[in-house]
Amino acid sequence: MSCEDDEDTDIKEIWEKLRILKLKLHFNEVSDKRSHCFWCTCSFDNPPVFIPKQERNEMIEVYGCFCSPECAVAYLKTEPIDCSVLWERYALLNNIYSKIYNYEKNIKPAPNPYYTLDKYYGNLTIQEYRKLLSKDRLLLVVEKPLTKILPELYEENNELPNIFDDILSTNTRQRPKYRLKRKHASNSKLDSLSNNFGLCN
Repeated sequence: MSCEDDEDTDIKEIWEKLRILKLKLHFNEVSDKRSHCFWCTCSFDNPPVFIPKQERNEMIEVYGCFCSPECAVAYLKTEPIDCSVLWERYALLNNIYSKIYNYEKNIKPAPNPYYTLDKYYGNLTIQEYRKLLSKDRLLLVVEKPLTKILPELYEENNELPNIFDDILSTNTRQRPKYRLKRKHASNSKLDSLSNNFGLCN
């Protein structure tokens, strides 16, 4: 059923819900209800993983809700934030969750769920997808075709226009005027026909 067909939904009711949500988010009063993972969009039953935003007064500010540190890293790597901020958050995430999950190496990002999970374009169940995350391999979904982008080389003459000359100005120096002159008189169509085909009037 599309949103347009739903006549039971009142637009005032929707705006009231959004207003309440806005206030809850502003005052940090969102309930601890179960959420699906922000990356793989599937439900999970383990404690949620968060992305650390910053450490302030021995408190760590966090955001998001993820089923695993790998999903949190994948989400973080796609965020439109400054590179230095991204690496600072990635370092915090590794410092916190490497101890909890006993990781010996840096946390690797989870693969793109839209091309791997069976509920989208892939063929893996969520259990198989999460089992992949526990392996010591990095799985990337690469947009194809993968091509090198090299610069192009152009060759032009070295005659650049003088930047001080106004092209549209009529006050520029006078150029010599040439006229087209012919040594012989031009032939008319009749003269051409009579000379080439022997036709007479």
